[in-house]
Amino acid sequence: MTPVFTVSPATNLNYFTLSFSKELEEAFLQDYFQKSLRHVRISLLLAIFIYGIFGILDAMLVPEVKQKLWLIRYAGFIPAAFAVFIFSFSYHFKNCMQLCLSAVILMAGVGIILMTLIAPYPGNNTYYAGLILVFIYGYTFLKLRFIWATCTGWIIVIAYEFAAGLWVETPFPIFLNNNFFFLAGNVIGMFACYSIELYSRKDFIQTRIIEAEKKNVTACNRDLEKRVEERTAQLVDVNNALRQEVDDRKNAEAAARESEQRFKCLGENSPEIIYTLATDGSFSYVNPAWEDILGHKVTEVLGKHFIDFVRKKDAKKYVKRFKRIRDNKNTITNIIGTLIHKDGSSRIFNLSGAPNIDASGQVTGMVGLLKDITEQQTLQTKLIQAQKMEALGTLAGGVAHDFNNILSAIMGYSELGIIDIADSAIVKNDLQEVLKACERAKGLTQQILTFSRQGEEKLEPANINPVVKEALKLLRASLPATIDICQNIDSKTAVVQSDLTQIHQLLMNLCTNAAHAMVDKGGTITVNLENVSVRHPAPEPYPDLATGSYLRLSVGDTGHGMTPHVLEKIFHPYFTTKVKGKGTGLGLAVVHGIVKR
Repeated sequence: MTPVFTVSPATNLNYFTLSFSKELEEAFLQDYFQKSLRHVRISLLLAIFIYGIFGILDAMLVPEVKQKLWLIRYAGFIPAAFAVFIFSFSYHFKNCMQLCLSAVILMAGVGIILMTLIAPYPGNNTYYAGLILVFIYGYTFLKLRFIWATCTGWIIVIAYEFAAGLWVETPFPIFLNNNFFFLAGNVIGMFACYSIELYSRKDFIQTRIIEAEKKNVTACNRDLEKRVEERTAQLVDVNNALRQEVDDRKNAEAAARESEQRFKCLGENSPEIIYTLATDGSFSYVNPAWEDILGHKVTEVLGKHFIDFVRKKDAKKYVKRFKRIRDNKNTITNIIGTLIHKDGSSRIFNLSGAPNIDASGQVTGMVGLLKDITEQQTLQTKLIQAQKMEALGTLAGGVAHDFNNILSAIMGYSELGIIDIADSAIVKNDLQEVLKACERAKGLTQQILTFSRQGEEKLEPANINPVVKEALKLLRASLPATIDICQNIDSKTAVVQSDLTQIHQLLMNLCTNAAHAMVDKGGTITVNLENVSVRHPAPEPYPDLATGSYLRLSVGDTGHGMTPHVLEKIFHPYFTTKVKGKGTGLGLAVVHGIVKR
């Protein structure tokens, strides 16, 4: 079994004293000593040189006491520091390195404090700067640990405060200024020393972890080499099989790319909408035809669900169909459905769809086709309506002719009866009522014949302006005062091919219907007659209208309007919204018949 070397991440580092647990602390101190020893020796020699070279400043600043100051430098600090340097080559130096280095820093600091006491004013005020150098050297360069450096530094601070405050006559502003820089240098040195040792300890931990990992890696490498040797023979056969599999996969990927390219080419150029859905019913692909047909950009569709584009009442139906495709792998074809255009209008589609299955046989979604049949459905509806109207017209025409013949006989015999019994006033009045009823029935049959386009008509060039004004004049007399008539009749209207009797009938029917819509609350009927020009293509809803000059007659009202359901049936014969006995339901059907002719 391969051994595994570990290092616990729990180092138990005391962030106040910067020390590890006992076993780890001993290892760190050993490592710290080995790495610091050469640096410490160089630092001691450099400290001896710097401390000694400053003797030149003693001679320049305070020549009268330079011998005393040199005694401190050359007979006190330098021999002691050099002794520590010599002791560093001893085996026992490892156990007391921090103590010896602290003593060196303490001697340097105390020496400068003594120089401050010895030097006369004002030269003594400059020696405090030497203490800042001592702090910098002790905290950052001499490899003193934080706890030793901090204790040594504060001992020097206390010594300086006693010396400067009790034995040296220093002006208070200078004393305050010196203390500010002195204490700031000590505190900054503490932070620097703390950071140096903290990162040294972290580096130590990282090094141990790396060494342990190296051992693990080495052991694992040996184990892996052994396993590789054992499996080399097996890998030869596996490699051959993999080569074959790779070749097969490359061929499959090439075929898939080719199929994808064909699908993309088909989708990008298809006039029909091609789409794919994810397993949650959201769009993962739509081709550009979507924007052409439904108005949404492709980016506005991707990520949204199919039911976001259908009517609310149809949503559950589409969800059920999608679940059947996804869960049961069913296929749907020729399903008629409605989707909402970006402008809010409805478009009718023939829907087809099938599950999208991956190589493992799992359903990853759905792929489908939407064929826009809105125009086809509209034309089919119009065709059915036209066929129905034609059938009704044929039926109505035949019935009207037969009914007209019967009325002729009744009217003829009624007239003969009136002649034969001229003396009987009662019977004569009764027969006159019969004739009046026949006249009304004849008028009704004439409307039916007009609707069925089997009546006689006389189309000739005529100016319909006078007829319109006459009809409105008659209509004004029959309408209540709560209904106003607004006429916008162009005095220079053109002459058109028309039957003036039918124009009169058409306008009366339209205005009567308009008046009925305002009978309760009153309102205004607006009649417009104007010349218009039709250019290609013809405007909706008159796609079959030829280009040229026309006369447009329009009637509007301020009544309650019509619902979409009523609007679809207004030209159907015998369809009326009036109460029973108030209308025949032929008024607008007759108008439609006249206009179509």
